[in-house]
Amino acid sequence: VGLVRRGRAGTPIDGFLARNGDGLRHVALAVDEPLGAVVARLEAAGVRVVGEIVPSSDGRPSVFLHPSTMGGVLVELVEGDP
Repeated sequence: VGLVRRGRAGTPIDGFLARNGDGLRHVALAVDEPLGAVVARLEAAGVRVVGEIVPSSDGRPSVFLHPSTMGGVLVELVEGDP
């Protein structure tokens, strides 16, 4: 969970903060199975995925789920234990 006070100009986070003010940026959850399989199930259930699976800040595969299908919260899924 990250508390963000300001974002870099022109980034999606900057736009989010401009619209919503300071606060919770996103929640990251670890998954214990291959991320591709998890994403496929979520998409089949109607969850919007933002972009592709990419390395997280610590190198593990990660993907973001769109807030519009996650109760207004940006959710990051990260494969494996930290």
